[in-house]
Amino acid sequence: MLPTKNRFTPAEDGKNLKIIPLSGLEEIGKNCTIFEYGNDIIIVDLGLMFPNEEMPGVDYVVPDITYLKKNKHKIRGLIITHGHMDHTGAIPYYIKELGFPTIYTLALTAEMIKARLEEFNLDKKTLIKTITADTHINLGVFDISFFRVNHNIPDSVGIGIKTPLGIVVHTGDYKFDHTPVDQEPTEFHKIAKYGGEGVLALLSDSTNSENPGFAVSEKVI
Repeated sequence: MLPTKNRFTPAEDGKNLKIIPLSGLEEIGKNCTIFEYGNDIIIVDLGLMFPNEEMPGVDYVVPDITYLKKNKHKIRGLIITHGHMDHTGAIPYYIKELGFPTIYTLALTAEMIKARLEEFNLDKKTLIKTITADTHINLGVFDISFFRVNHNIPDSVGIGIKTPLGIVVHTGDYKFDHTPVDQEPTEFHKIAKYGGEGVLALLSDSTNSENPGFAVSEKVI
């Protein structure tokens, strides 16, 4: 169901919701999106990109976080959708510059991030809160819930972000896999619930979405 005009009204305080992809769109890697409303910012993912043949001497490519550094006093938390490096790899390089915001993620991803932070001697300075797909957290004005998705790495989630102007759904990386290996199926009922409440904006993974057919199940692979 598409949202009707009267389902979302401007906030009484007149503030705008800003959704700012710092990187990760129209490219594979360095995923990082920020959500800002008033004096509150949350960050979803903070990844890197591996260099191509046109980048000799470059080890990693990371997002430009100039805007975040200028507004780090507004950052309420960093949410990580899953453990791949294109979603986590820039954390050791930037966590200090961002003021060591608390990281929220699932158990496997948390351990992978901890191991990486240990290499930089930042593990003791960084707070990581382990969540589940049923966790609800409040970060400033944002009311955040999660839904399990399938990907080619366990412990992958999408995010439902309730803002003063409506619900934003961020899927993370996903595929619909009805026979996943060592994972539980996607929580379609939670996705349907968001749809019933009305979604202001959907931020969806779209890698290879223009190709015909469907993704092969991990069980087949």
